[in-house]
Amino acid sequence: MSDTITAEVRQGASTVEQLRTRAMQSAARGQFDEACTMLESALAHDEAPKLEVLGDLAAIALRAGDLVHAISISRHVLASDERHDAARYTLATGLAAIGSDLEALEHFEQLDNDRFREQMP
Repeated sequence: MSDTITAEVRQGASTVEQLRTRAMQSAARGQFDEACTMLESALAHDEAPKLEVLGDLAAIALRAGDLVHAISISRHVLASDERHDAARYTLATGLAAIGSDLEALEHFEQLDNDRFREQMP
């Protein structure tokens, strides 16, 4: 974890939502390691919405091309909340990328578009 992020977490300067937002911004710049570090810091907060942060982590792993990690995290989130459509989308996309088309299609068909839009990071 970078010294700056560690100091901010210790001081409480970064709320979970701030860390999630900054992580998505870092991922958009292609700084996937930094984004993952921020999300891991967010998970350390007691008030962190664990499944939401894990869903973000899966989405970043997918963007970084770490399909195995993205699929694994998404499956974990869905095992805890089968209505987590952001994780379902990440899972379906990862499965399609590795050639598991039938399973991917099943997950794409189960998506609830309204709920998905609400859950997107």
